[in-house]
Amino acid sequence: MSNNIIKAIDNATSSNKPIIITDLYGKIVYANSKWCNQCKYTLTDIKGKTNKFLQGSLTSKDDINIINYNVRKGKGIIQEIINFKGDNMPFRNLLEIECLDDGYKAIVTDLGDIEYTKQYNNMQRRLTY
Repeated sequence: MSNNIIKAIDNATSSNKPIIITDLYGKIVYANSKWCNQCKYTLTDIKGKTNKFLQGSLTSKDDINIINYNVRKGKGIIQEIINFKGDNMPFRNLLEIECLDDGYKAIVTDLGDIEYTKQYNNMQRRLTY
């Protein structure tokens, strides 16, 4: 890993924002404790995986395509997407993806799960009746 990646991991460790860092293949190399706590995964659970495990039935394919297109071009992007936590609850995820050296990506997330969790719970209740 380059010095810039090590610095990014150091910064993520002390950040109050939830952050994950992926390699050039999209595999997670680091997630800070804020991300792990809010998304209900451990670093051991997710290290080496791509972010696809966060996607679910409410995740828009168009949003995924926009993210993938920009990342492939090496462009940073801010994109809202619906993801799912480790307990299968959906959340609004405002991704801020920054392309780092050597193809690594720093992904800062703004988790806004309250509204989508309410909507999801209401939808689940309707489906069970």
